[in-house]
Amino acid sequence: MPIYCKRLHKKADTDDGYRIFVEREWPNEVEEVRADIHEWVDGVAPSKELQKALDEEPKKFESFKEAYKAELEQDELKREEMHRLKEIVRMQDKDVTLVFSSEDVKRNHAWVLKEILDQQPAHPRE
Repeated sequence: MPIYCKRLHKKADTDDGYRIFVEREWPNEVEEVRADIHEWVDGVAPSKELQKALDEEPKKFESFKEAYKAELEQDELKREEMHRLKEIVRMQDKDVTLVFSSEDVKRNHAWVLKEILDQQPAHPRE
C-alpha cells in the first residue's frame, strides 16, 4: 500500500487511509478530534536539538536527513518506536498517511520516515 505525507493543518480526506501522527507534541491550534488521527507514534520524532537545527537552516535538509536516520538507528527508544511504526504500516490493508505539523511540506522528518518505510520489504498480512 502507498504511503503519503500530509500536513496536519490540511483537512483529512478518505483517500488518506490510515492516518499516523508522527510529531512529538500536538500543536495547540488543532483540535485532536477534527484531525482524524488513527494512531500517534511520537517516539519517531526527531530530537528537539535536531528539529531546531532544521528549523534554523532548512536548506541543510540532506544533513538533517542523515543525522535523523542515525538518531533513529542509535537511540534505543526511537529504534523500538520505528519498529512499531513499521508494524503498524505493514498491518494496514489501506493506504497510510504520515501526518506532520511542520510548515515546510517537503523538508521535514515525515518524508524521511516515508523513505525508510518505502524501502522496507513488503510482507504479507496475517
